[in-house]
Amino acid sequence: MSPVRAVKSALSRGVNVFMFARAAPFYARYTIRHHMPAELLLGSFAGVIQLCDLVSRKTLNAPDWVIAWQASVPMMTFVLAMVWRDLLEDRDRKKTLIFTGLFGKGIFLLAAFVVLPTQLLTIVIAWALVDSAFIPLKNTIFRANYDDRVRGRFFGGVVSLTNLTLVIANLGAAYLLTRWEWTYRILLPAAAVAGIAAHVIYSRVRVRGEDRGPARERSGGGLRTLYQPFVRGFTTTIRILKEDRDFRAYEVNFFIYGMAFLMNLPLVVFLIVDEIEL
Repeated sequence: MSPVRAVKSALSRGVNVFMFARAAPFYARYTIRHHMPAELLLGSFAGVIQLCDLVSRKTLNAPDWVIAWQASVPMMTFVLAMVWRDLLEDRDRKKTLIFTGLFGKGIFLLAAFVVLPTQLLTIVIAWALVDSAFIPLKNTIFRANYDDRVRGRFFGGVVSLTNLTLVIANLGAAYLLTRWEWTYRILLPAAAVAGIAAHVIYSRVRVRGEDRGPARERSGGGLRTLYQPFVRGFTTTIRILKEDRDFRAYEVNFFIYGMAFLMNLPLVVFLIVDEIEL
């Protein structure tokens, strides 16, 4: 598919969401009004952050081991989502969303002072660890507020427009970095502001049925509070894999693909910067 046709297709799917939203249930219409702008901001954030590996290699002259870690850690920390799900179960969602925005996305505000590749690596690792908690927080909202009739169509349209925003932000940031390499000190903090704003928007979404549910007791403090979610997260995942044969087949193949993807992530950086010199 040509770039022009791809853009037209993304715009068409995005526009269809707004047309379809008129006939959707109330809570779905209410949620999409927050979902769409938040994801567009996250697309802008991702479009800039994706260039971090190239900035490390081309501008900060990062060694191979830094690139290998920086390219792989964000993907590897996705596995923590299963742990965060249980760890955050009895926490205030609004406060947690604000926290993950400020200390996850907001960590890139410090990029204004980065002059060494290890400093940028530290920022990326901190972001990846905190941001993995954002996945179950969002999923809780979507699972409750989008029913099966609208979830797929809404997600498809939002993802299409988000990816389009990502590409635009990516190309714009790359253009500025090509002309003035030091602009990463401006672009990365600007992306952080967009990411924080997205978290603020998500924190304003009310989850259907949550207010009518029984009050949840908060777990006591201590080591057990941290230990139990880790154990429960992994044991629950293993149980699901044992019981759901179709899901198990999907996950096995997805992990095989993921391993290949992870092995190639740092190699792409070396190819673009060192070999092709783009």
